[in-house]
Amino acid sequence: MARKLTTQFVRAVTPDGKIRNYGDGRGSFGLALRVHPNGVKNWYQHIRINDRETNIGLGSYPLVSLANARAAAFVNARVVRNGGDPRAGRGAYQIAADTTAPIVPRDPPFATLADRTRRNILDWVRDQPATVETLVDVLGLSPRAGSKHLQVLEEVGLVRVLVDGELRWYELDPAPLANIIEWLEPYAALWETRLAALERHLKPQA
Repeated sequence: MARKLTTQFVRAVTPDGKIRNYGDGRGSFGLALRVHPNGVKNWYQHIRINDRETNIGLGSYPLVSLANARAAAFVNARVVRNGGDPRAGRGAYQIAADTTAPIVPRDPPFATLADRTRRNILDWVRDQPATVETLVDVLGLSPRAGSKHLQVLEEVGLVRVLVDGELRWYELDPAPLANIIEWLEPYAALWETRLAALERHLKPQA
């Protein structure tokens, strides 16, 4: 019988050149850890929904701990048991269409920043707080649209509000961006490696 995963194992397991899957043992609601040749570690859940087996991505380690992955798998299993589909709601993670590829975490900041207007708002409040009136003016938004975008950004924690009398000032809260930056780090390293290779290729031979 497969053993339960441990925090120590998840932290220490290393790639061996192939994609490896490590199940969480019996009673884990299909939870497993996938380790990719490049070192990326992803959680996924193998589960039967509407008489069809599928994999649901639960995010990447260490952004998602073993305990949180188990909790997410339990919640998904309970939804299915009650006749629902966990993929239909506004969950914290994105379903992996290709289960052989790294699973991309879909936490609220990721989804929120898919909208260009919200990225523009963050660019503006990155260096100085701004009121909704200012943002509406400089970004060419309607008051209603500006307020709605700010509400979404506030809900996911990307902006915080400073109240000054009747004015509400919005400023960037960079904390939720840490997950995004950490997820992008391997891609930045890959880009730097390719640039270095291109530089060596173009450098005149001595």
